[in-house]
Amino acid sequence: VRCTKYRQVIKIKDTSSQRLKKSRENAGLSLTGLSKKTGGKLLPSRISNYEQGTRQLPVDVAASLSKHLGVSTEYLLGLDDEYSSKIENLGESQKELFAILTQVSLKGNEEASKVYRMIKAYLDSN
Repeated sequence: VRCTKYRQVIKIKDTSSQRLKKSRENAGLSLTGLSKKTGGKLLPSRISNYEQGTRQLPVDVAASLSKHLGVSTEYLLGLDDEYSSKIENLGESQKELFAILTQVSLKGNEEASKVYRMIKAYLDSN
């Protein structure tokens, strides 16, 4: 039983490190860029350690990073497989569009509203 629990911790750790890196890349952020988004509270080397799995991602750090990456804390911690499966089933252009929209959402509500209106106008014209 103890061995099974250990394997689950390793799996969650691997999942969270992979999801953190993928989310950062999808948001178009470098390690330094993400560090700057946290106001320098997390150094690029610390974020890299989380991505490599050499440090386990704490819940409070996942909560902080998720706000800058446009994903849920649960997703970063490997507790929400629904999000992951939806993204993985997208085509390449759809994934790129999702990444762009994630970047737009990080710019704030005003910018997101502008992009929303452009996309809505495009959809309404077809």
